Amino acid sequence: MPGPGPSNRAGARAPLAIRHPGGQTRDARPGSARRPEPGGSPPAVTRPIDRRTDGSPPPPPPPGPPPRRRPARRFDPDRPLAEALLARLIGLATLAPSPFNLQPWRFLVVRDPSNRRRLRACTFGESRLTQAPAVLVVLAYLHPDRIDLEAVVARQLDLGAITPEAAARVRATAPRAWSRLPDPARSALLASATLMIAAESLGLASAWIEEFDDEAVRRAFGIPDDHALCGLLALGYSPIDDPPPFPGRFPLDHTCFDEHFGRPWAPEEPA
Repeated sequence: MPGPGPSNRAGARAPLAIRHPGGQTRDARPGSARRPEPGGSPPAVTRPIDRRTDGSPPPPPPPGPPPRRRPARRFDPDRPLAEALLARLIGLATLAPSPFNLQPWRFLVVRDPSNRRRLRACTFGESRLTQAPAVLVVLAYLHPDRIDLEAVVARQLDLGAITPEAAARVRATAPRAWSRLPDPARSALLASATLMIAAESLGLASAWIEEFDDEAVRRAFGIPDDHALCGLLALGYSPIDDPPPFPGRFPLDHTCFDEHFGRPWAPEEPA
């Protein structure tokens, strides 16, 4: 499987300028984003997971520029990913929304070099899977309403996040509503996107990989049929001398509509 090519090949279009909702324009030239120095700590702009049990939301992260996530072209194979940081990232991913709070995402953590080589063989030779110190096989449990619904409702009752009347309604309606979802894997994909943004904020690189032999991955890692295989997420550090260039994004008037489809939304420039 060919890896992502460089963005400065002959004839390539110039990178896009990034216009944010406030109307400001930021430079999207390659190399404009900095990576942490070797041996230094990644810039932590997201607070640690708040483990309070009273149901109150965690404190907001400190203000700062939005991360500009881009897929890693390579990973530094000599730079490990600390287990505590990996656990923090996965914890942040679980803050993603899901219907009835059923949290159907599952993450199979692959760090052993021999297992990463097995995983690479299932992707037709994707080298980033053996370069990255950790790879997550992102799964979606297709029937969380059968196993987890009661535990979810009980937890919400304990925290006072739901009334007994509302709990009864959830118990009565969630199974049928879940069975009608057009794609039960959406929540796992939202969790994966949340994780990638969090990783970029913490100075880590990521690469979302979708080209693989589904059946080969299932056989190699014992994944049952009641779990959808959404993708592979490689995590680690990009080589300091090879920061991936930011590929740019369309302005909002290209991707957003104002009150009616086809009517571009163009935010007013600040006064």
